[in-house]
Amino acid sequence: MVRRMFSSYYHCILTFIIVFALFTISSAADCSQAFYSVVKTRKLGRCKKLASGAEFGWNYTDGGGNGTRQLEVLIGARVDGETGWLAWGLNPGPEPQMVGTRAIILIKSANGSAPLCDKYNVTASVKLGCTPLLPSDIDLDVTKFECGSLVKIGYYTIQASIDLPVIYNDSRLNHVWQTGDVADGAEPKMHHTSLRNFDSAEAFDLNTGKVSSFVMEKRQQMRLMLALRLKPAKKDEYRRHWNKYHHFLGYSLLVVIAYNIFKGISVLRQQEKAWRSGYAVVIAVLVSIFVGCEVYTWIRFCYLRKKDDKIHKNNEEEGDKIPKNNEEHQYDKGLTPPTRVDSSTHRQIPVN
Repeated sequence: MVRRMFSSYYHCILTFIIVFALFTISSAADCSQAFYSVVKTRKLGRCKKLASGAEFGWNYTDGGGNGTRQLEVLIGARVDGETGWLAWGLNPGPEPQMVGTRAIILIKSANGSAPLCDKYNVTASVKLGCTPLLPSDIDLDVTKFECGSLVKIGYYTIQASIDLPVIYNDSRLNHVWQTGDVADGAEPKMHHTSLRNFDSAEAFDLNTGKVSSFVMEKRQQMRLMLALRLKPAKKDEYRRHWNKYHHFLGYSLLVVIAYNIFKGISVLRQQEKAWRSGYAVVIAVLVSIFVGCEVYTWIRFCYLRKKDDKIHKNNEEEGDKIPKNNEEHQYDKGLTPPTRVDSSTHRQIPVN
């Protein structure tokens, strides 16, 4: 009973945090008003805010089985440094990652002239630093390719129209973006290694704009199945160790979830301290409820355990008072004597 109560409180609090996190992320995903107005002016239907401060607008037309799938994109972000750069691209692989990305990159000019714009293949050797990242052909048909700037909001922008090959899944499209401060001619140099820079990739649905969580869900299902398979039986001597691990993991997950949401707010909503303060209040309330439930659970657990120990002790004391051989005890008092069954007559006869 105590274990069920603990599990109920734990799942209730965990569910509330996850729902609040999803609400926070979905609320923080809209574009700024200034960038959204540019998206509308350029006749793009959708817009979302990306990690690292970038903003992304797009329009997708599915020509059906016989037509061409057309993807129009506009990405904008602040680009620091005299020769800073902005990159965006698609990855046909199973995961949204840098290696394998077909990229479009803008590089600022040090003399203040129009930025450079070209196409790049990001390979594994580029990531390892074995070969430089230089302009090259990519297996994407890119048209209406333009790089510019939005002076009013301090953004540099890349706009392009792409014929989307069938290898790209429009319900789970892997796209990658990045910014850096330094370039050597047409070669972008290494970007910063902060959390924002490493969180610059996602898989999303072109039709809805929702970020895909398919891979994460599969991994969680595998972990859950593994945990259930390895769970010892109730009478197993290792069960108590498994319970300790299970509870410790639950506490750790709550802490990590809260920490990740704070980091997400700092990435997506750097300017809005109200989100952080509001979430801190929610966390404080949840922690208070959780601590109260934990204290109640442990008090009740200790009380029931003490009660069980007392009952067990009383049973043992009463058992010691009962004679080991009740028949002999009764015979000594002149009560019914013990008998045995005669093998020939099958009748009970007294034992002498």
